Amino acid sequence: MNYEVIFAPNALSTIDDLYEVIFKKWGVDFATDFLDRVWKIMDLLKENPFLFKASESKKEVRLGLVDRHTSFLYEIRGNKIIVLCFWNNSIKPFI
Repeated sequence: MNYEVIFAPNALSTIDDLYEVIFKKWGVDFATDFLDRVWKIMDLLKENPFLFKASESKKEVRLGLVDRHTSFLYEIRGNKIIVLCFWNNSIKPFI
């Protein structure tokens, strides 16, 4: 069963912010590679939504990893994967 991936407004905003930071610091090639990694991870989640570890405080929320620099939160609701937000791991997360 394939799941549908949906980006919450906050996820769209935070991924856009990360893209801009990467683009300004390292250029278009690195920024494009970042987005490619995100889409590959989303494709993996469609087939295996339980790929990443559940949060200890909220079991329905899972913590995913794009690369060593970027993490994201997502929630499984029925046959949908709701991506909640992304963040840079070098900055203390808000959770």
